[in-house]
Amino acid sequence: MLFEPFIDNAFKHGLPGNEANDYIEITFKFIPEKKLFFHIKNNFNDSFSKKQNKTGIGLENVKQRLKLLYQPEEFKLEIHKSMNIFSVELELLLK
Repeated sequence: MLFEPFIDNAFKHGLPGNEANDYIEITFKFIPEKKLFFHIKNNFNDSFSKKQNKTGIGLENVKQRLKLLYQPEEFKLEIHKSMNIFSVELELLLK
């Protein structure tokens, strides 16, 4: 359930359908018995995203869920938005 809001947002806000180069890249990388790396990146169109009825609670819910499930040193979450590219990197210590 940690990854679903990121994937949902990529499809909801990242595929306006009016550009030939729309994309979503999703990567999971496992380091056995140590860590999980999740990365998602998509392009978006600001004018399309602003038309969507968005509440912004999905990302905040994930941040709260991470704080409840993991100690601060057990995860790293980075969210970047620039030049019509939205990117999320999440690193989790496997328990």
